[in-house]
Amino acid sequence: MKRNLAISIGINKYEFSQPLKYAKRDAELMRDFLVKEAGFERVLFCSDESPNIKGKSTRASFVNLRRVLRTTFEKPFMEAGDNFWLFFSGHGMRHKGYDYLMACDSDPGDVAGTAISISYVTEQLRRCGADNVVLILDACRSQGSKSGEGIGYQAAQVAREKGVITIFSCSPDELSYEINDLQQGIFTKALLEGLGAQGRCATVERLNHYLNGRVPDLIRQYKKGDTSRQTPYIIAEPASKYHLILCPQYATLNDVATMKNDAFSAEIHKDLDLAEQLWIRVLAASPGCDMDAIKALKRIGIAETLPAAIPYQPSSKNSATADKSPEAAPPNPTPIEHDVSPSCENTAATDKSPQPAPPNPTLIEHDVPLKSERGVDYTKLRDLLASGKWKEADEETANKMLEGSGRTSEGCLNSEDIYKFPCEDLRTIDQLWVKYSNGRFGFSVQKRIYESLGGTKEYDHKSWEAFGDRVGWRVNGRVGELKFASNAPIGHLPLVFSGWFVWGWRVKVVFSRVETCKLHTTVPLPIPISANVPLKSERGVDYTKLRDLLATGKWQEADEETTNRMLDAAGRSRESWLEIANIDRFPCEDLRTIDQLWLKYSDGRFGFSMQKYIYQSLGGTGKIDWKIWEAFGDRVGWHVNGSWLEYNQIKFASNAPIAHLPSWGWWNRVCGGWSGRGWEGGLILFSRIETCKM
Repeated sequence: MKRNLAISIGINKYEFSQPLKYAKRDAELMRDFLVKEAGFERVLFCSDESPNIKGKSTRASFVNLRRVLRTTFEKPFMEAGDNFWLFFSGHGMRHKGYDYLMACDSDPGDVAGTAISISYVTEQLRRCGADNVVLILDACRSQGSKSGEGIGYQAAQVAREKGVITIFSCSPDELSYEINDLQQGIFTKALLEGLGAQGRCATVERLNHYLNGRVPDLIRQYKKGDTSRQTPYIIAEPASKYHLILCPQYATLNDVATMKNDAFSAEIHKDLDLAEQLWIRVLAASPGCDMDAIKALKRIGIAETLPAAIPYQPSSKNSATADKSPEAAPPNPTPIEHDVSPSCENTAATDKSPQPAPPNPTLIEHDVPLKSERGVDYTKLRDLLASGKWKEADEETANKMLEGSGRTSEGCLNSEDIYKFPCEDLRTIDQLWVKYSNGRFGFSVQKRIYESLGGTKEYDHKSWEAFGDRVGWRVNGRVGELKFASNAPIGHLPLVFSGWFVWGWRVKVVFSRVETCKLHTTVPLPIPISANVPLKSERGVDYTKLRDLLATGKWQEADEETTNRMLDAAGRSRESWLEIANIDRFPCEDLRTIDQLWLKYSDGRFGFSMQKYIYQSLGGTGKIDWKIWEAFGDRVGWHVNGSWLEYNQIKFASNAPIAHLPSWGWWNRVCGGWSGRGWEGGLILFSRIETCKM
């Protein structure tokens, strides 16, 4: 299991230099963030006033800081996949071409003898053994002035040479400002925002972009009329380190895919040490076991003793999905798939990544009549889909659509053919796909996803690319490999040959025909959403506030209001949580009102019945199955990278994973969250939904 350790240093009171106001507070805030939000197991805090720990001083003096750096990093104690961060907030000074950090007792008149060189700090950090070492320097602080040349030039060169990711609060000729209104330094405020829920900067690259925009914004906001500049920047060498994931809880599948491409590139160029580090980072950042990474590490292990095992292989010229540059091609060209398996033992079990579903998933008709306006026989298509032969079914769909258009000899469809494609045939094909995929695949499913991303009948490049990302046709900015499997991303199939569908300019034709044929209106929803939700209650509970919060998109407040109203309805407001018996006897009218309000104002994304729908679609029953329960957590976004989220990690936004909300605060407050007895409350809730015929 990966380890996360850090040192956070903040100095306000200097014996021989100007005091600072908020350096210590910034270091405290960083320590708290790393422990409480980033999951670091231990953070050593040092300041000008920090107490002794086990009889040893933690005061940020020259002697103590040198001792900590010397003794802590004498021998490697971490390994690849681990993280070590050092945060310093205080004065820095440049002396005879070298950059130094000033301890609380450093003498500006004897910098070389009483301050700590950044070269020494960086060299010691590299000895820890972790492959992800981050040095954060907020060390150009003063109250309006500073003497000498600012640090940064030499420190940046050291960062490049040593491969330590180094984040600077400002450029060498600038100051890092403290703001009284914030009681904080501007840089640290922006940094914590970027790493936290506001910025959600999973990677070094995204954090760099965020800081570059946010710090100047704060300068303009709090230093109005002032021409002050503060320009933070990050040094990450080699360039692949810009793609390293700092905050796994906010990482996307594309972030992992980018690291994979970097790892493949390193293998191709025979940089096996870098490739190994990157593949280990992929494993650390991926939920479950990433089989690409496991295979690559085995491949590297062989190559270290038999170099010819990894020959240089440029991308195939014949591949429609190949990148033009040889760097992007894997050693043995392997498609980068978005999904990762939940366990090494059963790599085909279930899709670990929470795949977004269309806003209103399409219900499966029990019996799909095989109707055709042109006398086309869809029996073979039905049988292939029923037996889960997805690739053959996709090919059969293409053949039947050519037959239905009278274009079999031509072997392709043009825009006019699609515009005139018989509605009865299109409906038959769509319903067969929807039925046998349990609502995951079909033209109507694809159209709903496209529209949920802002797509219209007019072609829009951004919406089309976002659609390709969502359904898995586009991976890491380029065309991806098709996945013919039941756990492919929602909307992934049918593709019916890229020659007429995958090209974006034709999408308006396809979805326009789906609209004309009214596929979306003839297909009922699995969870009907009432246009007008009556605020009924068997216990006299007023749901007006909940309705208003949901209507205005205030998801967190609505989640808390849901908990409070459920406690009211169960008569458990004083206890502030529900027992099993309370859930099992929860009034149906109230449960239905709450559920319908969530469904209505989230366009079908959120609600208890949607959670039950997903749980059962994964094979869940009234008996606990831990694999299914974790797969459910993965799908709704409560279980990320193998860990169950805390309440403060919930994503209260309209683009949260399907069924991410409500968060069950009425149960998780005292029952250990979803990782504790969460399953118990969930199974009873789903049983109650069944009883209430929701």
